[in-house]
Amino acid sequence: MRPDREVILFSPGAGFLPRISEVVAKASKQRFCPAAQRQITSGECGEGRGSRYGCPADCSYSPLAPDNYEMLLKLEEEVDGKCMERLREAADRNPQLLKEVEKAMASPNLHTFQVLFLWRLFFEREAGGLTLAEQMEREGFRGLKNDGRVILRAKMRIRVALLEVHRIIDKQRLEVVDLLASQPEPMLVCDRTLASLSARFTPIVGWVYPLPHYWRLHGTAIVMPEMTQFEPVEIIREIARHLGGPEPEDALRLWLAGHFVQVDEAVQATARMRRLQMFAGLDVQYGKAVYELRAPFAECRDSLDELAEVLHDTLSVAERDEGFAEARVWLAGPEALKVGAGRPTLGRVLLGQSHCRLEAMSAGTLAQLREQFEARLGERARFTGELRDDMGARLAEREPKPNEALVPPKLLEQPSKLVIGTSILKAREAGESAEDIEAAQADAYHHAFLDQAVPALDGHTPREAARDPALRPRLVRLLKQFVRSHDERNLETGRNDDINWMLRELDAREILFDAPPPRPRPPEFDEEDEEEAEELPGDDADLPFPTLPPGPFSLEEVQVRFKASTEDVVNHSGSMREFDSPGYLDDAFELCGDWVGPEDFEFLIPFLLQARLILSPRGFAMPPLNYGRMEEAFEQTLKEMSALKPGCDPDALLPLLTEGRQPALIQFLGIALSDFISDSPKKERPKDTAELGMMLVLKHVIDEMDQVLREGQGRF
Repeated sequence: MRPDREVILFSPGAGFLPRISEVVAKASKQRFCPAAQRQITSGECGEGRGSRYGCPADCSYSPLAPDNYEMLLKLEEEVDGKCMERLREAADRNPQLLKEVEKAMASPNLHTFQVLFLWRLFFEREAGGLTLAEQMEREGFRGLKNDGRVILRAKMRIRVALLEVHRIIDKQRLEVVDLLASQPEPMLVCDRTLASLSARFTPIVGWVYPLPHYWRLHGTAIVMPEMTQFEPVEIIREIARHLGGPEPEDALRLWLAGHFVQVDEAVQATARMRRLQMFAGLDVQYGKAVYELRAPFAECRDSLDELAEVLHDTLSVAERDEGFAEARVWLAGPEALKVGAGRPTLGRVLLGQSHCRLEAMSAGTLAQLREQFEARLGERARFTGELRDDMGARLAEREPKPNEALVPPKLLEQPSKLVIGTSILKAREAGESAEDIEAAQADAYHHAFLDQAVPALDGHTPREAARDPALRPRLVRLLKQFVRSHDERNLETGRNDDINWMLRELDAREILFDAPPPRPRPPEFDEEDEEEAEELPGDDADLPFPTLPPGPFSLEEVQVRFKASTEDVVNHSGSMREFDSPGYLDDAFELCGDWVGPEDFEFLIPFLLQARLILSPRGFAMPPLNYGRMEEAFEQTLKEMSALKPGCDPDALLPLLTEGRQPALIQFLGIALSDFISDSPKKERPKDTAELGMMLVLKHVIDEMDQVLREGQGRF
């Protein structure tokens, strides 16, 4: 209602105005409640919705209605803040818990603090037999209104679930099933992030709790990687069995809640081991064979061109610079496995006036190409040498070494096999985009796939497997991966190409769900964007720089700022990584040089980000560091260290590590870093030299931050 307009229309005089205002004000506090089937006041609504009244899904006043998603987000933030306050109170009474909280906050694994928060709040029972949340309930949920109490009671039913996405309905709603359930039933989930980024059949291990009209996810989740031969539930159950977990559903969910971080590490380790297995069996030995031409160039070229399987190809600028005059592509025979769209090829032939070179993607195809080439040219070409580049071995070297103790042997029994091949494609037509060509290629491959013998189906075609009860489960698993990859490609390209025709063709109606609606493409960030970003102001360009006190922080001030910054992170995001200013961590990593490797640098990241928050909290800007100045100071410290005599008193090294523009801050975070490394498993700890390097980098980054902030102090 609009009171001013009502007064203008119905007021006969000034003396009548107060009475009309009272009527309008009173009417505005009344609303019809579909649950109570009567008019109720706004106060009665606020105190009864979701608790006394079962509000329908279309209630415009209920924060639990799907259309009131923004109201729910604010409510969840308020409830999580109250829960965090309760956890802090418990930590203040329990030194061991306080240490666990500080360690979890510093962990580079984003799941660590969430697991501690949820486990301590909703699962672990204290001496009185109650969880922290149950204690809050017994005390009447102090500080929370009815809506908050409803949300917290719902969160008290939180559990770990293995979700498989079936439908993305709109920008915030999805239909999923929980694969851990004995009889999975469709569940409606409201989550904007998941709806914007997921594909059909994406499996996710996450924390869920029920609300009256849908389910909610809480915090971080594990997106399961594809392991072709195994269903997601097989993977989770086998990992739990390997790590000593139980099998019954309820016991397994509770175990997963307490071992969520370890399960995540096991999933990643297993995926890495399977990739290493795949690389080991991968024939991607990119090979080159060189021949001397003993007959005129034209004669050799014309002899090749008489073959129907030899087609003209184009030379690159680099190939012309090498002295080659023409190029040909050699088609594979009809027996070749079709691994993509287009016509399969064995490789290329680069022709020069006195020599030629054969190129192929694998040792097998290079051998075939050499055999056919030599059979054709005979004495007109003499083999002079061969060079191979084992790309599979190179890929394996780049793969981080997994913790094999976390990997269940059963999940390594059927290694994935990747077949690499090359194909020749039709030329792009006028007005045809690269995305159009890629989509056409994928569609052609999918149509050919239906009648192609597939190793994963014991050499049967998908049409044959669809009619074989023993092979059909494997076919369905394979089709799910096709659909997932297809949806992910649509999301990346902004297209909306259909793949459901394949499911209908194979009568796989049990997995036939509507395609996701058109969604915005996720933001891309390539090297050009990175260069441009370095030239542009960051997201905090309009924020002021903080005003630092004249002298360095005292230890007490550091502790106060540390506590405030960690609380701020938990209440707003649960992760410190969002506070990485452009170039900040990159500069720190560059400063590490040969002292600290990429894996060891992960130990340092939380403390670098914590230093950033202590010096420049949320709401203030962090100017770019002067890398040259910081590097010069770092090298000067190294010179001073090298000047120390071997075997000198370790105390002589201490000033070089801990003194600077903010000595209390450097010492506080340095000790925390050292404790964090000491508490880590021995196999994962950095070497002593790496720890020393991290301490030096931390010191000089803090010094540089202090200096640049004071130089820009007072900006508004």
